[in-house]
Formats: sequence, structure tokens, C-alpha cells
Amino acid sequence: MYLPRLFGCMLSTACSEQTVPTYDANGDGVYFSYGNKEALNATVNFADSILTAPKEIGVSLKLKLMGRDSDHPRKVVLKSRAVEGVAQAMVVCPEVVFKPGEHEKTVTVLAQRPSIVDSTFQAQVYIDASDPESQIGEGIKDFQAFTVHVKEAYSKPAQWDGMASSYLGEWTADKMKLMVKVTKRNDFYNERDYYKFVQWNLAGVDSLRKVQKASPQTAITIAIPFTNDNAYEKPWYWSSLQDTYLGNYQSGAFVGLCNSMDITTANEYAQLGGNEATMRKTKPQCGAPHDAAIQHLLS
Repeated sequence: MYLPRLFGCMLSTACSEQTVPTYDANGDGVYFSYGNKEALNATVNFADSILTAPKEIGVSLKLKLMGRDSDHPRKVVLKSRAVEGVAQAMVVCPEVVFKPGEHEKTVTVLAQRPSIVDSTFQAQVYIDASDPESQIGEGIKDFQAFTVHVKEAYSKPAQWDGMASSYLGEWTADKMKLMVKVTKRNDFYNERDYYKFVQWNLAGVDSLRKVQKASPQTAITIAIPFTNDNAYEKPWYWSSLQDTYLGNYQSGAFVGLCNSMDITTANEYAQLGGNEATMRKTKPQCGAPHDAAIQHLLS
């Protein structure tokens, strides 16, 4: 005779421990279907998509209905709003319609590329059950909004301090962007084949030299070192003037000269591509390693 009461208590306890109710026979609502409130967040970093350089990135959101089934399609209205105290991210929300018998749906909102680098923007995607076009009521109260964090923030990968550092030099955001385009890989720094880095060093140098040649007065800010593992072609600026002061071009001696003078792609043209006055100033600055490189070039 005590079984019904005991069973009722057990059922009551089970319900009280449930963190997110998923069904209400008397209700009629929609909510973001996640296990806890902390999960109602997603971060989009456009810096992770250098290769494709998208203007927008999709964020998948899970929706779920509560209440009785319907025999006709019902529209859910999603909107985007600012988060207090934070610059607003631009997010485009799709039209959402639940078909008859459909209880769960994954929709995609489109986060727009932020206008400022290294700043985080936020937007709250929320279910507007009060909108005149909404055909489904409000579901679970604490699961009516989802926050999207949007940024374009670059940071040095931990893997950079290896072959990437040896063949490409110190990490910078601009260097990262260049090498992604050169290698056609967002995660090139994970490569374990050192010969790939040798090739990428050469490709990076060639790419920056083309930029410098096209605009000699524009400073190159990306510093890639010259390495003995590569044979570099004679640079575009090298003429009889350089032959006179530095000798006929040889890649090995050129690398030695650059290493002795701390010359990289960032200052190569400024140091070695100048007029005769610049060339005259270069030679008196020679130390012992520099002199050896000059003698090698002249031999």
C-alpha cells in the first residue's frame, strides 16, 4: 500500500536532479539544447582561417522543442543583440522553421569578420517568442540566448619554437599570414619534415623580394633569415656596382655576408641595394667575419 507513495517520491527526486527539462506535455516552447548554461557560448577566431580569409564564419546552434507535436510547420524567430559593456559582433540569423514531427534542429548563424584586429566582439543570439512572426512560445527560461564571441587575434603557436624559428625567424603575425599563403597551410608550423621548411624559407624570401622589387621605396617589415641550406638566386638589385664592392654573386658567400651583418629580408635592400655611397659605407663597417665573406665574394 506504500508503493505508489514511494514511487512518487522516487520520481520527484529524479525530476529535481534533472538540470535541464527536455519535455513538458503542457508547454509549448523552444530553447537552445545544451547541457548547462556555461555551454551557451562559442568563440570564432578569424585568425584560424588565414588561407581562405572568409568574410563570415558559421556557428552551429542546437534548438529543441518542448510540448506537444504539431501537424503544421512552425516558425522560430532568432535575433542578435549586443552584450552590455562589450563591442557588438555582427551576426546574421537564418529563418528557422520546425516541420511537423520535428523536435530538434541545428541551425547556423553567420558571424561577420570584425573590423578591428586583436579585439573581441560579442553578440547574443536569442529566441524572440514575442515577435509577431513567432509561432512557438518561450521554452526553458535560462536557455533562450546563446553568446557568440568573435575576434581576429593572432598568437604565436607553441610549435613555432622549432624548425619554424630556425628557417623563418622570430614569429610575427604578418609573417604568419605570409607563410600560410606561401605554404597554403594554416598549420604549416606543425610540419616535421625539415626540408619543407628549407623550401618554405626560399619561397618566403622570393615572395618578399618580388614585393620589394615592385615597390623599392616601401619598407619590408617581415624578417626571414638567409640559410646555408638554400641556394638563393642573385637578387634583382645586384648589379655591376655590387660586383665592384662585394664581388661576383655567389649564394654561399652571400649568406655568409648576410649572417655576419644581421641582414634578413627586412633590411636586405637597404643594406645591399643602395648607390655607390652606400656601398662605400658598407665595406668600412666590416668586422672579421664580414671581411671573410667579402674576400670569398671577391675570390
